[in-house]
Amino acid sequence: MKRPLLLLLSVLMVLLSGCRSHRNVPSVAPPEPEVVAPTAPRDYSVVNFTASVEGVRVNGQLRIAKDSLVWANATKVVELGRAMASPDSVWVNAPVMGISFAGTYADLQRQTRQQVTFEEIQQAVESDDAETGVAALARRMGVKMQIKITKRMRVDQLSFPFQK
Repeated sequence: MKRPLLLLLSVLMVLLSGCRSHRNVPSVAPPEPEVVAPTAPRDYSVVNFTASVEGVRVNGQLRIAKDSLVWANATKVVELGRAMASPDSVWVNAPVMGISFAGTYADLQRQTRQQVTFEEIQQAVESDDAETGVAALARRMGVKMQIKITKRMRVDQLSFPFQK
């Protein structure tokens, strides 16, 4: 009885003493992560609006990056739809109204029978009288709309919580 116990203890001592737990590993501090705050384009603006589209009152927001992108969204209680226009393409997704479109301005013209360009969209939303410009553009596309701008901000008025 003593022999198997002694044999077991000696095997355990050899196994455990063979593994060194106190190695000299140099400790190196992990590098500090570089935090880079995102920067918005200088010619970037945000426009909040309320609109009445065919008798339905909606709230929305337009984000404009001059000469590159116009992004819009509209909400009632839930999001009704989103649209994005770039110089070469248009994307619209309004599942509540059953509208989904992605294509070029030529494709949009074939579907709506109205010609519109990115420059016209940008001019309508960035003009001093954007309410009239957007309403006229929507009317031209066959949508009856009244719009009221509630807030307009330029990029220098925007603040990001992570900026110093």
